[in-house]
Amino acid sequence: MNQFIYPDNSCQETCNWPLTPRNEVGVKYCSNPCQSSYVSWDGSCLSSCDAPLRRKLISLAQVCLLPCDDPLEFYNT
Repeated sequence: MNQFIYPDNSCQETCNWPLTPRNEVGVKYCSNPCQSSYVSWDGSCLSSCDAPLRRKLISLAQVCLLPCDDPLEFYNT
């Protein structure tokens, strides 16, 4: 099997961010790296996603993103 099993039991050829690939006994899974928390834009896990950060659901994972799509537009002073 060359596909990844996603948290919703669907199968796809690739495992894309924010999910992470793992292999168990020859079966490829695509899992949420931060089970009950937010995946940060930098890949770390956050317990909350407070302003000015924004929340978004991507591939069944709660993601915490910078307020601007272009990180060069956001300055934290």
